[in-house]
Amino acid sequence: MGVYINSIYIARTDSQLLEIMDTESVQVLRGPQGTLFGKNNTGGALLVTTQLPNTEDYEGEVATRVGNYGRVDLKATGNIPLIEDKMAARVSLNSTNLDGYVKNTYNGDKYGDEDRLGATARVIWQPTDTLNADVFYYWSKINENGAGFSCVYQNPNGVFNTFTWPGFTAPNSYQSRCNASEEESKDTKVLLNGPTQFEMTSQILGLT
Repeated sequence: MGVYINSIYIARTDSQLLEIMDTESVQVLRGPQGTLFGKNNTGGALLVTTQLPNTEDYEGEVATRVGNYGRVDLKATGNIPLIEDKMAARVSLNSTNLDGYVKNTYNGDKYGDEDRLGATARVIWQPTDTLNADVFYYWSKINENGAGFSCVYQNPNGVFNTFTWPGFTAPNSYQSRCNASEEESKDTKVLLNGPTQFEMTSQILGLT
């Protein structure tokens, strides 16, 4: 499925932090959508449209969310008229933070955390009835550790993917190791000695 923000295609799924958007509408188009949106939209298209700036009134909104594991989210949006009936700007800022739920006893890092910061800005200019300009800017930054490891036997009756057979419970089998790890974790802390950090910055600039 292709994702579009104000008709701009978002090529990478890890750049699609849609929760930071100052959203006006979301359209979900069932696939295929190759005729209108190209060959990479056989699964459909998701069209996100942000709020259009208001040239007449000042507006503002602030929202927050708090919860367990250090959850603190903040979102602020503002509308600023620049030239009466001709030009206005709308800015949105979003911060998402979560401490994580698995602690690394090796260095104290926490896994499964969220650390995201994003901003959008949209400026419209309408000098005449037949000419208008719409500028859209999107910026996001992610700096997180991956989710904590888990020990799950995916296919206990599988033959080829784990090279075992039904009923096989040898001491060195994956299932036995998984069960042993599960028992130990009930009384001791889990040691993770390798970080799985995810860090990325994305930017989009569009002019219509």
